[in-house]
Amino acid sequence: MPEAKRRLLRNVSANVLYLLAATGVGVWQVPYLIGRLGVAAYGQIGVLQAVVNYGSLLTFAVTWTICRFMALRLGRDDTDGANAYFNTALFALFALAALLLAVAVAARPYVPVWLDSPAGFRADVGRLLVLFVLASCLNACNSPFLSVPFARHRFDLINVIRAFGMALQVAVLVAAFTRLPARLAHYGWAIAAKEGAVLLLLAWTARHLWPPLRIGASRIRWHAFRDMAVMSLWSVVDRIGFLLYFNIDLILINAFLGAERCGRYAPLTQLCFLFGLFTMALVQTFWPIAYERIAREDIDTLVAYARRTTRFMGLALGLPVGLLCGLAGPLLTVWLGPAWVVFAPLLMLLVGPLILSFPLRHLFSITHGLNKVRPTALITLAGGLVNLVLSVVLLRLTPLGMAGVALATGLSLTLRNTLVLPLYCAAILRRPRRTFFGGLLPGVMAALITALAGLALQAFFTLDSIPAVLAAGAGLAAVYVPLVCFRALSGGDRAFLVSLLRKRTS
Repeated sequence: MPEAKRRLLRNVSANVLYLLAATGVGVWQVPYLIGRLGVAAYGQIGVLQAVVNYGSLLTFAVTWTICRFMALRLGRDDTDGANAYFNTALFALFALAALLLAVAVAARPYVPVWLDSPAGFRADVGRLLVLFVLASCLNACNSPFLSVPFARHRFDLINVIRAFGMALQVAVLVAAFTRLPARLAHYGWAIAAKEGAVLLLLAWTARHLWPPLRIGASRIRWHAFRDMAVMSLWSVVDRIGFLLYFNIDLILINAFLGAERCGRYAPLTQLCFLFGLFTMALVQTFWPIAYERIAREDIDTLVAYARRTTRFMGLALGLPVGLLCGLAGPLLTVWLGPAWVVFAPLLMLLVGPLILSFPLRHLFSITHGLNKVRPTALITLAGGLVNLVLSVVLLRLTPLGMAGVALATGLSLTLRNTLVLPLYCAAILRRPRRTFFGGLLPGVMAALITALAGLALQAFFTLDSIPAVLAAGAGLAAVYVPLVCFRALSGGDRAFLVSLLRKRTS
């Protein structure tokens, strides 16, 4: 724990800095691509990415499983065991990647038939699918290497590598659109280049951080494959449910409402994706701490950290949720143009419910660390199916359209993360049912007050330019931060943060 605590502030800072860079790239990228491809063609990027995510279920399951087993083995200084799990996962991912690429190449000619693709881009859609699958496979194959800095609490190095990959992606994208005719495949090549560079850099980093690392098929072990396969099975089930929450919306809108409406909905989901990145930037630092405490059977410390993390997460997310909801109209106007302001209520419907569910996402580290993923996987799958059915019903039987899909997702996600997950974690840790609920309310209230303040600002000021919107956001943040630090946080919370600062500067 001293190592984890010593690096906690550095890791959070590195994650937040990477998040700011990723947010900047994401905000720039949406209007850049829409301006060169058009709204309907841009929507195909999100649809194809969602399709690829379903095809990458097995690789994703191995990705999270290897991180868990490597963290536990390295936490116990079990070099032979760590090498066995590392090589078993690596070669299994190589085989799965080859299979997925073969399927993608075979399916390429039929993709334009299956999707409502805009004219002029039908042939390009198949190429983009293959490139997305290639990028997904490269991303999956980096997970065994990623597990080493993950277990060593070196998120600073991970984020430096990711930032380099992101810069390479932007460079390839701009060069392709500048020198070649506009094609969807340009985006696919940029993503593939990024993932390839990240894989090479993570491989070098893993070898540097853990010199005993050895790569070879002779180190594959059946017991390691069996252990990961059992956990991966339920991780796949959980992932299917997750995708039915977050990756079904664009597919349904494309099928029921057409490519044009899909292109209108996609930029809003991009903001939700960036918000998810912000959440993961905070959540990731808790996962190795949870695994370390579980490996040492220190449950009391685990619970204390989890409760405090819920409170910190809620208050940290309250500001961006409040700003996105309170300034939704001006933000869409300066970002995508005045014609997009009509989608402000839809953006609020997408983002608002996240303050109820995202602050509790770190609790999944407890279910994974204790290898208790089966019940949560089944609950996630059931909730995802409810979301799918409810979305289809609202699309077919009501005039809500895209708002119906957003409403269905918000309701089903809140039910799983805000109610079921904390109750289950309390049960498996043998703690009272209310253990993990207490820290949620401050963040919800902070987000609500910030959103109302943002709406009130629009009644007194005209926020129709980037400087005006930035000034409004900065003004609200300048009020939010000190109020949170001195009113919402307890003395113990502030003492904890001060101890992190002292550790960081010592």
